[in-house]
Amino acid sequence: MIDKRILQLTPKRILCPLCGEWHDWEGKTLQSYDEANSYEYECNDVTVSIWVDEDHIHIYADSPCDKLNSEIDVDADLRDMEYDGTDPVIKIPFSLEADEIICESECEDCEYCDCCNFATIGDNRDDDEDEYNFELEFKFEFASRYFNKYSEAAREEKLRQQREAEEAQRQEELARQRETEEAKRQEELARQTKSKTTNQVKEETTMANNFFNMNMEFGPNKDENIASTLMGVAVKNGDSWRIYDKKTKQITDIGDMQLGNLPIFILPTTKLSEGDLIKDAGEYYFVMKVAAGSTQTLCAKTGEMKTVIPIKNVLGFSCYSKVIALSDSINMGGDFDVEKLAIMSTMCGQPSQNNNQMNQLLPLMLFKDKLGGDDDMMKMMLMSSMMGGNMAGNNNPVMSYLMLDMFMGKKKDEKAQQPAQTPPPQNPAE
Repeated sequence: MIDKRILQLTPKRILCPLCGEWHDWEGKTLQSYDEANSYEYECNDVTVSIWVDEDHIHIYADSPCDKLNSEIDVDADLRDMEYDGTDPVIKIPFSLEADEIICESECEDCEYCDCCNFATIGDNRDDDEDEYNFELEFKFEFASRYFNKYSEAAREEKLRQQREAEEAQRQEELARQRETEEAKRQEELARQTKSKTTNQVKEETTMANNFFNMNMEFGPNKDENIASTLMGVAVKNGDSWRIYDKKTKQITDIGDMQLGNLPIFILPTTKLSEGDLIKDAGEYYFVMKVAAGSTQTLCAKTGEMKTVIPIKNVLGFSCYSKVIALSDSINMGGDFDVEKLAIMSTMCGQPSQNNNQMNQLLPLMLFKDKLGGDDDMMKMMLMSSMMGGNMAGNNNPVMSYLMLDMFMGKKKDEKAQQPAQTPPPQNPAE
């Protein structure tokens, strides 16, 4: 922006936008003229008036021809003043709209055609320019010795503003780059967290599988596609949930009814009944009919029938992966014994660093009456787990008692079931 103090100088001459020629300035400084006392000069019998207020320079003249609007009335913002190259000249651009096309060929009968700036501009237009619009400018020329005093300061101010604008643009670009980098960092962090969580779940499942030397899924459920309900464990299918109806022997869609939030476990079992839910190769199946060595099922998602064969492991017995909810073991009647209460209390207790193995055993102990097999199978699994590492649970007196009771219980039962030995008959004679 030009220093407004330059208006305190007296111009040497003015470039008239009407004729495109320079006119000598025969007046005072630009700032000396206001609306009541304007500077005036004549151009082709047209009077041009100029005055200045705080923010604008005003230019008024009657229209030099009938093809222009009736008058020229321009309020040019002083902030639009520019230097015209290196000469001591400032220019003020403005525009006018004509009512008709103005050029020498169209205005050859006009007496002012040879000295009309509008006709000259019209003949020099490019093909893509608006034929009715005229971009014009006033120019004021000053004496160099006075002009340079203000122009140098103005140039410095312009350079300062340019540097500030460039710095603002640079900071804005840096901010955009930081936002983009932060968004990418957060996206990568979320991806790593998701991957870490997925890997952790896989590691926990793998640990449990290897822990028991079994090639099957085992442990707390991590799949959100199954949930506990009052009618048993339901399997998600799209936006609704499915259960098995024993009466109709069909899969029933229960919609989006309220689900429970009790824990669900996937455990090895040798015992299945109609309506049980098992998992095989990542899919869920409702048990319809159990036969020796195989089970007839319905796929929870497709409803198709499939025969599922149990997996045989190195411990010497064949198992299915059975889905059991904690609610399946809760019975508030008289058979809700202290053993189950102790196990549930331990399962809900605060975990420690090394008790993961024991936590894997708790569901087996809690659901042992629903998993089938004899005590020998359970003992082998417990012994296999105990030899896998140092369990913090070994120091739990309640768990130690329950494990001891489990190992000793069968011996007591076997001893009680043995027939009483009949003492040898005594000789009556004796």
